[in-house]
Amino acid sequence: MEENLPQISGLATVLMVIDNQIVTIEIDGFNAPITGGNFVDLVERNFYDGVRFHRIENQPQFSLVQGGDPFSRNLDIPLELLGSGDFVDPITNQPRFIPLEIKPLGLGQPIIYNQIVSPPVQLPNVTGAIGMARTDILNSASSQFYIPLNDVPVLDGGFAIFGNVIDGLDVIEEIELGDNITAARVTEGIISSRISQIITDTSLLNNFINIVNRANIPLSIDFLQVLTEGDDIFEISTELSQEVFGVFGLEGDDEITGSIINDVINGNQGNDSLDGRDSSDYLRGGRGLDLLSGGLDDDILNGNLDSDTLFGDEGNDFLRGGKDSDVLTGGEGNDILIGDAGTDNLVGETGADTFVLAVIDNEEDNADTIEDFNFSEGDRIGISEPISFVSFTQEGDSTIIQIEAEEEENNIILGTVNNSVAEEVRSATFFFDFATFSFPDALPFGDAALRIG
Repeated sequence: MEENLPQISGLATVLMVIDNQIVTIEIDGFNAPITGGNFVDLVERNFYDGVRFHRIENQPQFSLVQGGDPFSRNLDIPLELLGSGDFVDPITNQPRFIPLEIKPLGLGQPIIYNQIVSPPVQLPNVTGAIGMARTDILNSASSQFYIPLNDVPVLDGGFAIFGNVIDGLDVIEEIELGDNITAARVTEGIISSRISQIITDTSLLNNFINIVNRANIPLSIDFLQVLTEGDDIFEISTELSQEVFGVFGLEGDDEITGSIINDVINGNQGNDSLDGRDSSDYLRGGRGLDLLSGGLDDDILNGNLDSDTLFGDEGNDFLRGGKDSDVLTGGEGNDILIGDAGTDNLVGETGADTFVLAVIDNEEDNADTIEDFNFSEGDRIGISEPISFVSFTQEGDSTIIQIEAEEEENNIILGTVNNSVAEEVRSATFFFDFATFSFPDALPFGDAALRIG
């Protein structure tokens, strides 16, 4: 039974937005791998977005808030009728329940399933803990969770705690009936459902997705440092980087330089120059002819719109061109370069680089050029079509990768690999799932690397 349920083996962090305020929840996968894994899996599905808090208890010895009923998204359903809804997997159309999971207190104690455990327990029902609600049936927990607002020891051993609110407990204490969760996102941790052929380094993949999740969580402009409508020259201080979720340029040709820690910089509009400098940064160009430079460490660079120039510099960087014709240069490290729409130039430089070629919206004028493919360094090429449908043709010193059609004139060129041998290009090419659609309560489809940028 447990093998078929999502699990998490370590710690994870979830940011939850309630009434435009942030609540930070730490998930304890060491002591509650199934209960924590179930919650994280639902967060990955965006399941809690729009869900309301339908129960509040304010008794002196029993104070808590409760939410997670999927029916609560429907504002026409009165709150007093909520509390019986569970997560239903849209793929199987079956509800998912998890066992009661309790670990007794003490070094080396095993986790006990579907049994009431006598206290003390490893994860007690203390103020700010987060646990799974259930009926009288021990294995009936599904999606509904509760957060105690005082210590409730009477629940210890009978209701599974899987983490704690580590910041924003004051937000939880102010929740009123009917308040909803705007969004919940995983921003730290290794999530097993994130699978990628493009990025095979699990830690790097999860770090990138977590950075993007945090940067893109829906918040008001108050959480950002917003520049002026003119041409700004702005250097981010370490203190500012710790205080805000990012720096946001408006119109004008901005020059924005990052701090020595992780920064999020959005040029927005204009011909912007964004330099991340040290640490792992997330740079997004926006509209205009932008110049993005990652600097040290593992950076995410997204040109977004128009023709941009991206340079990863040192570290294992993720470069994404966006629309129009871009120039992407990885620099030192094992970089991932995705041209996206338009005809792009991809330059990996040193390291084992991954070049991604994809047909975007069946555009014929979408062929990219890989300038420096190096088979001996471990360079790879990802394509969005099964390799059996693709030909690798030697033309002089280059290899043409194209999708073969029944009529030769209808072939679609995916890309040209300069200074290459066709057999080596074929050997280094792999297929990845380019699915970009999903539906409510399902895990995101397609290669997980495509969520980055």
